Amino acid sequence: MKILIVHYALILPLLLCQSCSNNHDEEKQPAAAVASIGTDVITTDELTMALREFPPSNQFEYLTEEGKRMLVEMMIDWKLMSKEAVKTGLDKDKAIKTKLIRKMDGCIINEQVLSNAYLHYRIKQMEHITDTEIEQYFVSHINEFCIPERVKVKRIIFEAKDKAQEALAEFSRGLSFEEFKQHNPKIRTKIDTLWLERTEAGSEMERVAFSLREEAISDILPAQKGCYILRIEEKSPGRTQSFDEIKVSLGARLQQEREQQLVVAIIKNLRAQVRIAVHEEILRNYRCEECGKGKGGRP
Repeated sequence: MKILIVHYALILPLLLCQSCSNNHDEEKQPAAAVASIGTDVITTDELTMALREFPPSNQFEYLTEEGKRMLVEMMIDWKLMSKEAVKTGLDKDKAIKTKLIRKMDGCIINEQVLSNAYLHYRIKQMEHITDTEIEQYFVSHINEFCIPERVKVKRIIFEAKDKAQEALAEFSRGLSFEEFKQHNPKIRTKIDTLWLERTEAGSEMERVAFSLREEAISDILPAQKGCYILRIEEKSPGRTQSFDEIKVSLGARLQQEREQQLVVAIIKNLRAQVRIAVHEEILRNYRCEECGKGKGGRP
């Protein structure tokens, strides 16, 4: 099971709609089961209900073979976790009850609400990352927090080398790239600004830029089309960030990783306790005629 599926189950927006109110007055063909979870099933009707929860312009993403499978896997997780939420009594919580709609069994909306509630409940119970753990990670992964040496360069590109040669003499006397371009509108040039980082491979531009001091002008360098001259605008030496600089962001990242690991473990454990089968042929042949036709969608 992909982490993407688990993460999406945790943050899926809960859109209250009418997908759980079945109209018994309409005659319809019995829904086929696309997946079995123990004695429970996920039907083609439920798959359509789930698809309707997405904006029409995004539904097409779940109408591909891979998308349908991903959606069914998410629905399996919702069903498993919603049952755990009921066992835990979360369906009785006042704040959660306000999000539930009247029909309970087999209701996609309610299963989403309860599964999200269950995950947040479990996350709230878990041990949160401590300052000591953050610092230990920082020390043992110190190379992750190195800011490489950088240089900011301004580059002027010429189509003709003879024009670049004329310009180089003027730049050496203090004329800026912008002033040259303004004074010589007939000479085709292009000016841009780049930040370069020192790398092991080291391009010619990088080698030249790091070898010059600030405000220095380079010689004429060959380009794929034409040539160019560099002016060194600013140099930033490499350094390692301090723990105080990254403590908050690193702590948030490690906490999120811990929560993701918990979610993976929860779903893996729940899936191990029940027999799950996806009925591939039914899923492959499933079509949602009214889905994917909204504004911006693909019919």
